[in-house]
Formats: sequence, C-alpha cells, structure tokens
Amino acid sequence: MSSSSPSALLNAVSEAGLPPESLGAAESIGLLQALSAVPDPRKARGRRHGLQSILLLAVGAVLAGARSYAAIAQWAAHAEQAVSVCGPTPHATTFGRVLAAVDAAALQRALTGWVLARRQDRQRQRPACSAAR
Repeated sequence: MSSSSPSALLNAVSEAGLPPESLGAAESIGLLQALSAVPDPRKARGRRHGLQSILLLAVGAVLAGARSYAAIAQWAAHAEQAVSVCGPTPHATTFGRVLAAVDAAALQRALTGWVLARRQDRQRQRPACSAAR
C-alpha cells in the first residue's frame, strides 16, 4: 500500500462495494473475523495494537469519509464503542506504517468476502413477498 496516503485502502473499500454506513457491533465482529485472513506484515516484537483492530478502525474511518492517516486516527479516537479497540488509539503514524505494509490483495479479498457474506445473510433474512393480494 502507499505510504503517503491510504489510497490503496480507499480503493479496497471502494472495490469491495462496502456501503458508506457506520458499523454496528454485529458488523464489526463479522468484519474482524474476515480481517483475520489478512497476514500481519509486522514482526511480533513491538506490536502494540492488533492488526485486525487497526484495519477495522481504518475501514470504519474510510467509510465515514476519512481520506488521510491523520483523519483516520482522529476518527478512531472518537469511534463508537462498537468499533473502538481496547487500550490507546493507534497514532496516525501507526496507521500509516501498518497500512503501507499490509498486503493490499489480501485486504481486498477479506473485504470482498465479508461484503458478499453480508449480502447473502441479508437475502436469507429478507421475508418472501406474497403474490396473493
């Protein structure tokens, strides 16, 4: 991913067809599970924040309109409890370093898979229309 802006994340969110809505608790849990498929490029030593938490916050921020690492960090600091992480909020430089190192294709696959699964769940939950009137 690009180190100067979250453009690859913006593209991944756009191409996956994520709806521009806030994530509730259920959506956050499902998205965290999907993001667990994205390999963490960081070395184990010195990790302060989990990769899935960073990615969840970044995706939530982008859906809310964030277009820079600073905006992502600012949004994350004020995120609703459903998408906030335990402990301190990652700094903008943390978002930048992590998003620059993440495998963009793996992130794209995880987001797309989550969107498709979510659509299937919604279709199953939709009541059948009655033809009789």
